[in-house]
Amino acid sequence: MDFVLGPTQLIHDPTKLFQCPKELAEEHYKDLKTKSFFPKLIEYITSGPVVCMAWEGVGVVSSARKLIGSTDPLQANPGTIRGDLAVQTGRNVIHGSDSPENGKREIGNIILWLKLIFP
Repeated sequence: MDFVLGPTQLIHDPTKLFQCPKELAEEHYKDLKTKSFFPKLIEYITSGPVVCMAWEGVGVVSSARKLIGSTDPLQANPGTIRGDLAVQTGRNVIHGSDSPENGKREIGNIILWLKLIFP
Protein backbone atom coordinates (compact mmCIF):
# COMPACT_ATOMS: atom_id res chain seq x y z
CA MET A 1 0.00 0.00 0.00
CA ASP A 2 1.33 3.47 -0.90
CA PHE A 3 0.36 6.82 0.60
CA VAL A 4 1.00 10.16 -1.09
CA LEU A 5 3.09 12.50 1.08
CA GLY A 6 3.27 15.29 -1.49
CA PRO A 7 2.91 15.76 -5.24
CA THR A 8 6.12 13.83 -5.96
CA GLN A 9 6.60 11.77 -2.82
CA LEU A 10 5.28 8.40 -1.73
CA ILE A 11 5.35 6.50 1.53
CA HIS A 12 5.66 2.78 0.82
CA ASP A 13 3.90 0.25 3.06
CA PRO A 14 4.20 2.25 6.29
CA THR A 15 2.81 -0.42 8.59
CA LYS A 16 5.86 -2.53 9.43
CA LEU A 17 6.06 -2.75 13.21
CA PHE A 18 8.87 -4.94 14.50
CA GLN A 19 11.46 -5.41 17.21
CA CYS A 20 14.80 -4.16 15.89
CA PRO A 21 17.56 -6.75 16.39
CA LYS A 22 20.79 -5.45 17.94
CA GLU A 23 22.77 -6.40 14.81
CA LEU A 24 20.48 -4.33 12.59
CA ALA A 25 20.59 -1.36 14.96
CA GLU A 26 24.39 -1.47 15.02
CA GLU A 27 24.55 -1.62 11.22
CA HIS A 28 21.88 1.08 10.83
CA TYR A 29 23.76 3.50 13.09
CA LYS A 30 27.29 2.37 12.15
CA ASP A 31 28.32 5.93 11.26
CA LEU A 32 27.80 6.84 14.94
CA LYS A 33 29.82 3.93 16.35
CA THR A 34 32.62 6.20 17.66
CA LYS A 35 30.21 8.50 19.51
CA SER A 36 29.99 8.19 23.28
CA PHE A 37 26.20 7.78 23.15
CA PHE A 38 26.30 4.84 20.68
CA PRO A 39 25.80 2.03 23.26
CA LYS A 40 22.82 3.82 24.85
CA LEU A 41 21.33 4.54 21.41
CA ILE A 42 21.50 0.87 20.46
CA GLU A 43 20.02 -0.14 23.82
CA TYR A 44 17.17 2.35 23.37
CA ILE A 45 16.32 1.55 19.75
CA THR A 46 16.17 -2.18 20.51
CA SER A 47 14.14 -1.76 23.73
CA GLY A 48 10.75 -1.84 22.05
CA PRO A 49 9.02 -2.10 18.70
CA VAL A 50 9.74 0.37 15.89
CA VAL A 51 7.68 1.39 12.87
CA CYS A 52 9.54 1.30 9.55
CA MET A 53 8.59 3.22 6.45
CA ALA A 54 10.39 4.23 3.30
CA TRP A 55 9.66 7.42 1.38
CA GLU A 56 10.73 8.14 -2.17
CA GLY A 57 10.49 11.03 -4.55
CA VAL A 58 12.15 14.19 -5.75
CA GLY A 59 13.74 16.04 -2.83
CA VAL A 60 12.31 13.61 -0.29
CA VAL A 61 15.41 13.66 1.96
CA SER A 62 15.35 17.42 2.43
CA SER A 63 11.54 17.47 2.75
CA ALA A 64 11.63 14.71 5.36
CA ARG A 65 14.44 16.44 7.28
CA LYS A 66 12.29 19.61 7.47
CA LEU A 67 9.34 17.60 8.77
CA ILE A 68 11.51 15.68 11.26
CA GLY A 69 13.40 18.68 12.65
CA SER A 70 16.88 19.18 14.07
CA THR A 71 18.71 16.19 15.57
CA ASP A 72 18.90 18.11 18.87
CA PRO A 73 15.29 18.33 20.04
CA LEU A 74 16.09 21.49 21.99
CA GLN A 75 17.02 23.13 18.67
CA ALA A 76 14.14 21.62 16.66
CA ASN A 77 11.44 24.02 15.54
CA PRO A 78 7.92 23.72 16.97
CA GLY A 79 5.71 21.88 14.53
CA THR A 80 8.42 19.36 13.63
CA ILE A 81 8.26 15.82 14.94
CA ARG A 82 11.33 16.27 17.14
CA GLY A 83 10.32 19.80 18.14
CA ASP A 84 6.94 18.58 19.39
CA LEU A 85 7.69 15.05 20.62
CA ALA A 86 11.38 14.58 21.44
CA VAL A 87 13.05 15.59 24.68
CA GLN A 88 16.57 14.18 24.55
CA THR A 89 19.18 13.49 21.87
CA GLY A 90 19.83 9.75 21.72
CA ARG A 91 16.20 8.94 22.52
CA ASN A 92 15.24 8.89 18.86
CA VAL A 93 11.53 9.35 18.35
CA ILE A 94 12.29 9.31 14.62
CA HIS A 95 15.17 8.61 12.31
CA GLY A 96 15.59 10.10 8.87
CA SER A 97 18.33 9.34 6.40
CA ASP A 98 20.69 12.24 5.79
CA SER A 99 21.30 11.42 2.12
CA PRO A 100 19.78 9.32 -0.66
CA GLU A 101 22.82 7.00 -0.50
CA ASN A 102 22.41 6.34 3.23
CA GLY A 103 18.67 5.95 2.70
CA LYS A 104 19.22 3.19 0.16
CA ARG A 105 21.65 1.42 2.49
CA GLU A 106 19.31 1.74 5.49
CA ILE A 107 16.22 0.64 3.57
CA GLY A 108 18.13 -2.33 2.15
CA ASN A 109 19.13 -3.46 5.63
CA ILE A 110 15.60 -3.11 6.97
CA ILE A 111 14.02 -4.90 4.00
CA LEU A 112 16.44 -7.80 4.48
CA TRP A 113 15.45 -8.12 8.16
CA LEU A 114 11.74 -7.72 7.42
CA LYS A 115 11.91 -10.54 4.87
CA LEU A 116 13.45 -12.75 7.54
CA ILE A 117 10.86 -11.77 10.14
CA PHE A 118 7.78 -11.64 7.87
CA PRO A 119 8.47 -14.22 5.10
